[in-house]
Amino acid sequence: MSADYLSDKRLPSRCQEGSSPKKMKYAAMRYAVVIEPAGTNFSAYVPDLPGCVATGSTAAETEVAIREAIQLHLDGLREDGLPIPPPSSRVEYVEVAAKKSRSFKVTIPFQR
Repeated sequence: MSADYLSDKRLPSRCQEGSSPKKMKYAAMRYAVVIEPAGTNFSAYVPDLPGCVATGSTAAETEVAIREAIQLHLDGLREDGLPIPPPSSRVEYVEVAAKKSRSFKVTIPFQR
């Protein structure tokens, strides 16, 4: 996954400039999203929007769910008259050499 993972996908229409049902103009915002395996499903969260989380059976399903969660989260902040946090998290991938694991021997005393 690259840092531009979600960049080519369009945000829900309510986030796009001038297309909200209330005729209010909202600029498109691009938030970093973390999608990770969680046992038998996937989970996602938005570092810049505390409490904005979603889950799904697949990564693609989770991406759809987190987009909806972001929209609901932002709508709730607006309705409550709270400020919308600007996107500020930065996503980078760092490549490191994996250290070879050392094998070790564990001796468990035999008890009768």
